[in-house]
Amino acid sequence: MELFSESLDLYRDLDDPEGIAWSLDHLGYAALHLDDPALALALFDESSQLFERMQHTWGSAISLHHQGLTLMARGEHAAALDRLTEGLVEFEELGNSWGVAQSFYHLGHLALRTEDRAAAEADFRRSLALSQVEEDRAGVVRSLAGLGSVAVATGRIDRAAVLFGAVDALAEATALRQTPLEAAVHDRDVAIVRDRLGDRSVAGAWAAGRSMSLSRAAAHAMEPPAPPGEQSDQPDQSTQSDQAVSAAEPRPGTSTSVLKPLS
Repeated sequence: MELFSESLDLYRDLDDPEGIAWSLDHLGYAALHLDDPALALALFDESSQLFERMQHTWGSAISLHHQGLTLMARGEHAAALDRLTEGLVEFEELGNSWGVAQSFYHLGHLALRTEDRAAAEADFRRSLALSQVEEDRAGVVRSLAGLGSVAVATGRIDRAAVLFGAVDALAEATALRQTPLEAAVHDRDVAIVRDRLGDRSVAGAWAAGRSMSLSRAAAHAMEPPAPPGEQSDQPDQSTQSDQAVSAAEPRPGTSTSVLKPLS
């Protein structure tokens, strides 16, 4: 926070509106990760006004997106949906598939919060598909985590174990970050699965997930899930390709993550 504040002061001295707007956005994002959504929202609002005044579409899309995350953290779900959707529209107008993927990922978390599990699964699948196109390793891994949470919410513990096992292994090689809200959801759902690892099928599913490559895990996640109680969601190891998805550098001023909170 201190360095971002110094940056903001310097840009104010230079009377640089774009620098001021980005510094406000970065300060807001830091405040969100420090679990101060009220401060974050005030900073994002000021940043958004500057971006709109400059007709800076990319900055405006990022700011709307971050406002949506903050409103979700405050429990203002309808307002969060409005902001995230507005940001999604602007990312689509820019033809920015990375931003669209980010939007669907967070819309998936919002749908989970409002218990719209079908929408959550559809949004996480869209995020996963676009992250693969973008070769965004972090985006793929956290979309897998989102689908793991959907599996927990719908009672598919074996499927959740495969996905969380894959995330557990893949995140060891990927520097990921998460909002406090995402961290709480992920930790809760992983704990639910770990409590069931005494069951042979769940333990086997977790081990199968940990053995997967990134592309193999993504392919498994895109398969239609088995209805609870009908059949195992453990993967057929003989039918999927093992092509690697390369890691992509995250864009400036954006969220990346599901497993390690910002310090």
